[in-house]
Amino acid sequence: MENNCCFIQSRWAIAAGLLVSVGQAQPANSFGVSRTISFVQTSNAAPVLRGASPASIGTFAPTSYTVRLPGSATAVNGISATFPTKAAMDAAFPAGEWFFSLGSNPGAPLEVRDLFPAAVPRVLYGSWNVRGQLLVPPGRDYVLTLSEFSEYGAPGVIAADEVRIEAAGSPVVSRSNISTDQPRPNTTISIPASALVAGRTLTAEAQWILVGTTNATAVPGLIGFSTCHYRVAFTISVEDAPTSAPAIVVQPASRTVAPGGTIVLGVVANGQPAPALQWRRGGTALAGATNDQLILTGASAIAGDYSVVATNALGVIASATASVAFDATVNTGRLINLSVLTDIATRGDSFTMGYVVGGTGTAGAKPLVVRAAGPSLGALGVPGVLADPRMELFAGSTRTGENDNWGGAPELAAALAAVGAFAYTGPTSRDAAVATSIASRDNSVRVLAGGDGTGTGRVIAELYDATPGAAFTTTTPRLINVSVLKNLGSGLTAGFVLGGATAKTVLVRAVGPTLGAVPFNVQRVAADPQLRLFAGQSQIASNDNWDGSAALAGVFSSIGAFALPIGSRDAALLITLPPGSYSAQVTVASGAIGAALIEVYEVP
Repeated sequence: MENNCCFIQSRWAIAAGLLVSVGQAQPANSFGVSRTISFVQTSNAAPVLRGASPASIGTFAPTSYTVRLPGSATAVNGISATFPTKAAMDAAFPAGEWFFSLGSNPGAPLEVRDLFPAAVPRVLYGSWNVRGQLLVPPGRDYVLTLSEFSEYGAPGVIAADEVRIEAAGSPVVSRSNISTDQPRPNTTISIPASALVAGRTLTAEAQWILVGTTNATAVPGLIGFSTCHYRVAFTISVEDAPTSAPAIVVQPASRTVAPGGTIVLGVVANGQPAPALQWRRGGTALAGATNDQLILTGASAIAGDYSVVATNALGVIASATASVAFDATVNTGRLINLSVLTDIATRGDSFTMGYVVGGTGTAGAKPLVVRAAGPSLGALGVPGVLADPRMELFAGSTRTGENDNWGGAPELAAALAAVGAFAYTGPTSRDAAVATSIASRDNSVRVLAGGDGTGTGRVIAELYDATPGAAFTTTTPRLINVSVLKNLGSGLTAGFVLGGATAKTVLVRAVGPTLGAVPFNVQRVAADPQLRLFAGQSQIASNDNWDGSAALAGVFSSIGAFALPIGSRDAALLITLPPGSYSAQVTVASGAIGAALIEVYEVP
């Protein structure tokens, strides 16, 4: 059976006294098992599995043979199979002592070893465009850095890497490298300037190989191999010839936050080719700070003056200086309102707003005003309103209350006025509202048509923090997450307000594809939600597909937001905002229209 091994021409090495191949074919005197897992890389984050069956296994020998798995009494005439995951492959074909019957020899033992590194090797560094291509400047040599692994070092284990880069099917780089018994450093590959023609697209594949050898003394002259391969495919896009020097389109903005808070500074720099960025504090370059966002948290959250330098082949430009300062006021920046203006589009339609109260060091109940307005919207000139909205309130999965018509009680009217909500048309309007105190963390309100449940029309659902600003302290519970789950239709806008006296960092997400997967299994989700953030009528940030970066994934984990798969078409923005009103507008960029979850989290 043909060995599932490398695509580069055969190369041989003498290692630990054994003749080993890391090329297209094993040596004539070898037999064994070769396992491969294939990935694709589209950013500096970890690669993702490639295709429906990225894991494969195959056996090989120089003559006719059968193979028997550990613990099995049945021999088969070779193995060749593919799987959707490594775990599935391991379950079907476990590591251990396999037995090969080679020609007339009844049993050659082979210790099949799981040598796959714990972390997927990958291309390090570089800039990737929105199509998931590594951007490379034209006309000069480019050094590609590949990560390596240290999960080996035992005698008889051989490591190799191979790289092949092609342009229009012809190789421009073809290189392999072998070492034995020692942890490997990162590998660098030089792509020659002659291959980097402006506008060209190159296809590339890197392969990392760990080979364990077993001397099969029962078959003199034969060597057994247990080989594990990581294959990572990626695309290189050679940028167009330089046409414009860097320009700072959006300057980083000064921010004052509470001590210990996270600060995100951002910049938008244009130029052709896209400029390289370097953040500075007080004129000193910050190590590793080369992205369009600078995230300052923990020990790195230092007051001072920050700027960024943008550089390409045609010039260098420095941004304006942004000052970071801290204010110890107890009236810190915080979420105080979520509002959603949308439609109950069909009979039986509904949507859900979620909210989480709490925060480190806080205690006690949280006063809130929750309401759903329809008829009173009409008095403001909104056409086609829902005549009778109704609300159902939940703590976790437990229904805790409901309201159909608000009733006009003076205490409730006063609570609405105190949070700045627009007044209802009168005590008999069929708008819904409650004033409540919430002690539990995870809560939601479902908005639907009241009465017989058949109504349709425009409705605004609103959630207000009802703690008076003067009464707020560091122990007062906060709204730490607000969200809305709704079918997007032609689009959905969620407004939120930041109160307090300092800026606040928030994470805003529009989740579609991940909702359709395990464990959520939401039906008919938006295939590719696109997120735009506005302050008033001005767009201040946007995202189509989140960048998959370790930094952003770390923020998700730190605040309890569920993870998004690397490469998913969900959207996410991390931004520090001053107190004020904002709106998150979500539409479908491509593919199916369906449900999406808009979330706003405070980031401590």
